[in-house]
Order: sequence, then structure tokens, then C-alpha cells
Amino acid sequence: MVAFPAAADLTGATLTEAQFKAGLNTFLSAIVGLLGSTGEVGSALAALGAPLSSYAAKTAAYTVALSDRGRVLACSGTWTLSLPAAATATAGFDVVAQNAGSGTITIDPSGSELVDGAATLALLPGASAVLVCTGTAWVALGCQSATARLLAQAGSAAVPGLAFALDQNTGLLNPAADQIGFATGGVQRALLSGSAFQVNVPLTGTAVTQSATDGTPGRVMRVGDSTTLLSASPALRCTYGGTANAITLTSGAGFTGTPAAGLQVRFRATAANTGAATLAIDGCAPANCLTVTGAALPAGYIRTGKDTRAIFDGASWILDREMDSGSNGNGGYMRFADGRQICDSTVLTSTSSETTRTWPAEFSAPPRVFCSCSGATVGFARAASTTEIVTEVSAYNTAGARIAGYVAILAIGKWY
Repeated sequence: MVAFPAAADLTGATLTEAQFKAGLNTFLSAIVGLLGSTGEVGSALAALGAPLSSYAAKTAAYTVALSDRGRVLACSGTWTLSLPAAATATAGFDVVAQNAGSGTITIDPSGSELVDGAATLALLPGASAVLVCTGTAWVALGCQSATARLLAQAGSAAVPGLAFALDQNTGLLNPAADQIGFATGGVQRALLSGSAFQVNVPLTGTAVTQSATDGTPGRVMRVGDSTTLLSASPALRCTYGGTANAITLTSGAGFTGTPAAGLQVRFRATAANTGAATLAIDGCAPANCLTVTGAALPAGYIRTGKDTRAIFDGASWILDREMDSGSNGNGGYMRFADGRQICDSTVLTSTSSETTRTWPAEFSAPPRVFCSCSGATVGFARAASTTEIVTEVSAYNTAGARIAGYVAILAIGKWY
């Protein structure tokens, strides 16, 4: 920039015309350097480097020049906008950086100098910042920092603390400490706290099940979908009710109509069935109960104090039971859901006739019986006659004579 001439160059007593003209030209050059050559306000402000006095578009990496003082640099693309050394720019130098594109503009001070305390500053699309030199570093004015906060009034559902200019009864509110309310149309629709998220409107969209067969993980199950979806889940525990042979279950899932095939439930009865039985869940129509073999339930198939699992096959409830075992003075027994029963016992035989042993649990038909001499008894044993209730056993020595001795008995058959 041209400096103003000395006063003597224009007012000296011995000043010649040529010297005066030269001094005047120097004066005009200095004025033009300060205020521009057009005589317009815009040119003057631009020449003075006044803030926002000029505008330039930049599309590639650029280093801010001292002549950019006060200029708005409209940047587009993804590149680095370099700043001059703070000592060169001097304190008070300013330039505006605007991200007018869709990429990221990285503001990079000279050397190890900082901008807002950081080595670089990322200017995201739509953002702008006034970059001001402090003489040793740079500050960015008007650019949101990572620690900035927006503070609002608590508000209410009718007048949310954070609302919209053209929809002022819709937005966020703070009903109480550590709570966020969501309002639309002046009514609170949801409430988030540290312990729960309360929603007061029906849920729709991809966050909920899309059909009765939608098993997508993470989706909220709609009312009515549970009938099918629970069929793929571990058996649902139900509350037992009704009577021993007309069972009613309450699941809490709200089943309606006919349950879906494959639905599994679990219950613990308070009364053993005395014969064929039916089962109804959540008020649905009752359906016949069958054993795992497809037979009508025998008496005692449903046990008290033990879980019974029921699987709906689309027409009937297939009941599975835990193994039943016990013992008494006649020996021990095990009963299985498929009807198998195993009994074991030990009997002391007689030398005069067969010894009768009553089974510890009755069979539904004569079982197969296996006998063997036990303890110090030497010989063999056999069951002479067997019914659903008893068997007759004898022991013999190697000569074929009946002897007295202990015989172990194992019977395998059916209890239904």
C-alpha cells in the first residue's frame, strides 16, 4: 500500500509545481489504496478490509492471503483451507469461511498454531465461521464447538420448552428432574426417565412385528401376534385352573380364537386327572388332551406338584410329563410319558411252592419279567405266572430242585 506523502511535499514554501503534482499523485495513490478507485462504498470497504466486504468462491485447497481480510470465502468440496502465520496476519485480522458444499473443509493454522485450541477445525456442510487472528493463534466465532449446549425452559405439553416456530405445541419438555417428555398437538405422547420409557400411543413401523409370523429379533410383539410367535419360544408358564379333567389355563398373553399349532405352555396342576381331559387357554375353546403317543389320558397322567408341558398340534393338546418314580414294600417303579413302566423287586422264594410278589405299581398288561438269583443263592430262577398285578417266582438249584433263596425281579411293560 502506498504511504501518504509528507506534508512538506504539498505545502513547502519553495515547492515547485512539478513537486506539488508529484506529491498530489502520491496522495491520490494512498487514498485509492485505502478507499478504492471507484468512489463507491463497496470498493472502499473492500479496500479497507472491512468484515464481510467482499466474496470469493473457492473449490480447491487454498491459503488465505492478507488481501482476503474481511472476505467471505465460499468453499465447496473436501479440502484444506490454510491460514497465514498469526504474526504475519497480526491481531484482529479476520476472514469468513463458509462450507457451501457437501464435503468437509478443514481449517489448518500455520505450523503448530491452534484454532480454538485445536490443531485443525472441521467445517461441516452448511456451517460457517469467522476466523479471527489473536496475534499468536486463531479463534472461530459462530462455529458450534464440541462442548456447546442448548439450554431451554422446562415447558409443558401445551407449550414445550423446545418447540417449532410453526408448530409450537409440538416438541420436547422436562416434566420433572431427569425426565424428557415428547409432545405432539399439545399432548404428551411419551416419557423417558432413568427407569422406564412410557409410550402413550400405539407402536407402528419396523420396530414392531409386521405379521403374526414375524419372528425378527428385537421387534416389539403386537397384541394378537403372540399366538404364533410364542410357539417358537420356551414353554410359557401358565396359571392352572378349572377341574382335574377340564383344565383352564391363564397365560397372560391374551390368546384368542384357536391357538397356533406348535404353541407350547407349561403348568403345574393341583389335582391329578382321573381320566380323559380337555384343556382351554385364556378362554379359547377347549381341546382334547392326548399323551405323547396320541392316546387319551389315563388316570394320573397329569401329576400334582410337577410340571406338565402341553403342545398344541392344531387340534389337540399333546401333554408331556416328567418321569414318575417311587417305591413301597413291594419294590420300586418308574413310569414314563410314553407309557413304559419298569418295576424291580427282591423276593425270598419257598421250597414248597411259587412265591407271589405284587408289583409296586400296576401294569396295564402283563409285563415281561426277568429273574436272577441273588446273594448266596446258587441256581436259577423263573417266573411261573405273571399278571398286571402280581408274578409268581421260584428258585431252583443246579439239580432242578426248588430251593429257598433271594431272587431279583425286573419287569418291563406298560402302565397305560
